[in-house]
Amino acid sequence: MFECIYSRVSEQLKTFKYVQLKRDLNVQLKPVLYKFRCGVVSTQTSWMAPCRKCSTDGEARMSGETLKSQNSVKFAYYSQIITISDALPKLSQTAKKFEIPTKMYAVLTTVLALLVIDGGMAVSNKVLSEWTAADYPNPARDWTTCGRYEKSLVCDPNGLLNTKEADTLDWLLKGVVNDTKCPCSAWKCESKKSGYVVAIALVKKLNIPKTGPGPVDNNEKLAALRQFAFDLENNKWRFGECNEDVIIAYSAEEGAVFTFAGGTANRRLNQDLIDSITAHRKHYFRGNKHVYAGLRSMVMDYREALTEGGFVFSQQVDQSPKGAGVQVLSTVTSILSLVICTFLLQ
Repeated sequence: MFECIYSRVSEQLKTFKYVQLKRDLNVQLKPVLYKFRCGVVSTQTSWMAPCRKCSTDGEARMSGETLKSQNSVKFAYYSQIITISDALPKLSQTAKKFEIPTKMYAVLTTVLALLVIDGGMAVSNKVLSEWTAADYPNPARDWTTCGRYEKSLVCDPNGLLNTKEADTLDWLLKGVVNDTKCPCSAWKCESKKSGYVVAIALVKKLNIPKTGPGPVDNNEKLAALRQFAFDLENNKWRFGECNEDVIIAYSAEEGAVFTFAGGTANRRLNQDLIDSITAHRKHYFRGNKHVYAGLRSMVMDYREALTEGGFVFSQQVDQSPKGAGVQVLSTVTSILSLVICTFLLQ
């Protein structure tokens, strides 16, 4: 993998204007990579030990971006994702003082060194094609694995949304936190000034254990998605202080969207309301064609439901028939609680 990273960096260095800058940066990157790989400092310019080469369709995760092209190397500079070939003008635009080539070189060398080390670490955070809650990352801690560039309320490790869509959803979700009142006890609300927390988890496919010789049926899909959201809310993520959090889980290959509301959130966002909202928005998800629009609409509906005024359906809303759901309970015991799932491909 390090050969892959270095070869891509080397290719991009060819586009640099300053010959000495290219030469020095090329020399400095080698011991940085060698140190990270071998755990020791080396002054060798020929640092690479034999190992596998890049495959043409190989992927390396660097700074939250999945790189699928041999000629596409990106890195983060103050939350901006830029290519190495854009580094000089971007650095000059972002920080006016970096106009002297030697200063730009010093900053760029540091940024690239940190990139390579951070990118190498990110490779170990494997992006799976099938997920369980135990494997699924937390966007508050593992945001790069979630496909995000900072702490977030959206986790999309398989890249079902583009960056702009994920950013917009994250902005809306943070608006729910800031625009709703704290529903917890008085002493908790003294330190917690914000309100309900709604978060989104997207997966390409759930890892569903087979229980029989035949294919996985809809009931098994429902149970797996229910368990997935339950585990995120109760164990893996735990974004709420008093069960005031809501998880919207979407699985592309299962063709399902699922909302799990904690006990406190369920006082405003109850079973009937979740069922109605999901049914009214499910047309967006058919064929996985308008996932972003569907999630955005659900977030806005849930925000309205969690505010003091409550939720009222607009007359402009599509009147699709209600989907199938399961019983919603207000406590978590041995029974999975507070769930509603609509299978979208039916």
